[in-house]
Amino acid sequence: MSTELWLRFDIRGAGLAVSSSALCAAAIEQASWAERSGFDAILFSEHHGSEDGYCPSPMILAAAIAARTKTIRLHLGALVVPLSHPLRLAEDVCVLDNISNGRVDVTVGVGYVPSEFTMFGVDMKQRAELMDEGIAAFRGAFSGEPFTYRGRRVRVSPAPVQPGGPKLYVAGAVKASALRAARLADGFFPTVPTPELLDLYRGECERLGKRPFVIDMSGPVAIHVSRDPERDWARIGRHMLHELNMYSRWARESGAYTPFGHDVTDLQTLQATGIYRIVTPEDCVALFERERDAGHHIMFNPLCGGLHPEIAWESLELMASEVLPRFNHRGRS
Repeated sequence: MSTELWLRFDIRGAGLAVSSSALCAAAIEQASWAERSGFDAILFSEHHGSEDGYCPSPMILAAAIAARTKTIRLHLGALVVPLSHPLRLAEDVCVLDNISNGRVDVTVGVGYVPSEFTMFGVDMKQRAELMDEGIAAFRGAFSGEPFTYRGRRVRVSPAPVQPGGPKLYVAGAVKASALRAARLADGFFPTVPTPELLDLYRGECERLGKRPFVIDMSGPVAIHVSRDPERDWARIGRHMLHELNMYSRWARESGAYTPFGHDVTDLQTLQATGIYRIVTPEDCVALFERERDAGHHIMFNPLCGGLHPEIAWESLELMASEVLPRFNHRGRS
């Protein structure tokens, strides 16, 4: 599988620099820029009840971006299926697929933050069952034909543009998610792609006679291109710290296995993790080549932690002028 370039938006960090409305406006403009610049996909993330404005409705943002673009893929991930009625989710996905003329892909997740389940009155102990039921409902909905849901004959319309509906992936970092992806989905989007987890997924696919497909984002979760990385660590490091520490807090709340580890209080420790990278254009090209050779997709999170759009644009413009012309991401597999 060829390396792909992705953007990710979650609109979190409101109040650190700018408002949620300003971050939404910037995301729409940056998505249009990404399409012109040859990016492959945009990932829309979901969390609920976060005090920093994390986007709870990724399909709304994706629909706004679908109206401004024509070719870039729109990847919803991960939709926390147990927190919503699956037929209502499927209806929204089908409408989005029509708005975008068939550019939607969907990653589903069971969710891992207890406070979110409390918010919606959903028992976390039932999330695996709800997830499997939700995937089955998606499959029925995407067929465009009547199907049975909880003993009732139902139909979701309009039918999606893509025959059979958007591709479905399962997210996760545990054995159950790998096995669920092999059993029920078109592919696996591991949040922590360890060799053991990938081997388990591929082995189960082989047992079931299915072709495995992995979206591997093993590299940095955010990359910022800068002529002066030292200056920009001082300017924007707090936004990266905010994002990492919020994810770390949720992981502690749930006991979930995530790539974010424990809280980090200083920029030196954050830099040492390698999860967030601020690099010169030359170093960015080298980073891209390493990620390509490893078979990883490359993720940009330009508004990471509520970063001011003006600073985000500095990075994107440098990438367009000095990185992308030197990197043919579709040139190798």
